[in-house]
Amino acid sequence: MPSSHIASYFNLFFSTKDRIRMIGPEWESRLHSYLGGIVKGSEAVPLEIGGIEDHVHLLVSLRSKHRLDYLL
Repeated sequence: MPSSHIASYFNLFFSTKDRIRMIGPEWESRLHSYLGGIVKGSEAVPLEIGGIEDHVHLLVSLRSKHRLDYLL
């Protein structure tokens, strides 16, 4: 029996207030782990997490049964 597969990928972007450069190397690993945990807790899959001193990008995969607004 044929089946379908739906894959939804989202690039989420968060910046610091007023784009102040405050995400230093000492925070980066902890912040990325924390954000990955939030994504996993929402039953989504964090594919990549990265960024620089003033913003973070998350590449996230959502299943068809999940809504993006629930993750955010």
